[in-house]
Amino acid sequence: LLLVIAGYGINRISLMRDITEEVAVVSWQKASAANSLIAAVGDITRSKLLTFATNDPAIAARAEAEVEKARVSVDTDFTELDSIIKKPEARALLAKMVDARKLHNDAFDRAVALRKSGKVAAADQALNGEVLPSLDAYLTSIRDLIAFQNNVVDEGGKEAIATAALARDVAIGLAAVALLLGVGFAVDPPSSSSGNV
Repeated sequence: LLLVIAGYGINRISLMRDITEEVAVVSWQKASAANSLIAAVGDITRSKLLTFATNDPAIAARAEAEVEKARVSVDTDFTELDSIIKKPEARALLAKMVDARKLHNDAFDRAVALRKSGKVAAADQALNGEVLPSLDAYLTSIRDLIAFQNNVVDEGGKEAIATAALARDVAIGLAAVALLLGVGFAVDPPSSSSGNV
């Protein structure tokens, strides 16, 4: 019976280790990459809007350089997310992010082209009608992935707690049975088949 208790305990500890690894390492890594992504998108947005709003060529050039630098960071975050996200639900959210990013980048590039060609009113209209709504959709898609990953972390934590509680309860139950059997054998030992000589 003690071997059963030990075996069960080892099995539950192994399961808890797997759950903890999933929560603490894998899921947290995904949430961290998504949070890094949203920060980089914020950097790009500030720089993009500065390039759009300024009439100073030097400021515009610095802002465009910042956009390119931040795009590298965003590309890195997307690559990392693509390599670590495996669940179909999360992959679908990642695909929505990729689509939202493309729509936003295309809208912004059109607005910048209009502004550079001197069509300021059309550029302003594109900014308000396309760029800002597409940015909102892009940020929402990132927040959706972050919320999904946070939920995975929360659920994994709950599962680890439930597994630990079940393992404790079963171990206590098996120990109680072993104790009762031990007391029973101590009070009334089984008869020997060889008998008394």
